[in-house]
Amino acid sequence: MAINEEIQAVLSNPETSYWLKSSLENALHRDCVDAANDADLLHDLLTRRCDEALNADPALPQLEQTMIQSATNRFEAVMSYFEKIKDGTADQDDGEQFNSDYAALSAVLELGSLRDGGMSLAGRAILRKLEEDSSAAYRACVSAVQITFERIQS
Repeated sequence: MAINEEIQAVLSNPETSYWLKSSLENALHRDCVDAANDADLLHDLLTRRCDEALNADPALPQLEQTMIQSATNRFEAVMSYFEKIKDGTADQDDGEQFNSDYAALSAVLELGSLRDGGMSLAGRAILRKLEEDSSAAYRACVSAVQITFERIQS
């Protein structure tokens, strides 16, 4: 989809906020570089504002701390399996343990995407960051395995 079509899709979406619609409409009438620079600055400022708000109350409820710790432990186990895959040392037992760890990790991480799931904004943000890291690690592992497989075939 071309960028102008994407912009029109956002503008026509009834769930798009008035603020975003008006900002996009104004940006379309501006120099694209200036508009992009302003958007970057706005993004940085809002991200810092959000970070400050999230860090203002670092005391997460015990249940959230437990969930985050569980997700972190499962993430580390998944990363360990990815390393074994890259090294070529993973066996069937490792694969079965990976399936268990990955399923548990996915279940906990899903809670980070639920807006009305009862988690604090800070707790959800931590789980979303862990999910991003997990996805990036998975993509890197798949890429490394594909390269290794291609070398073996040639």
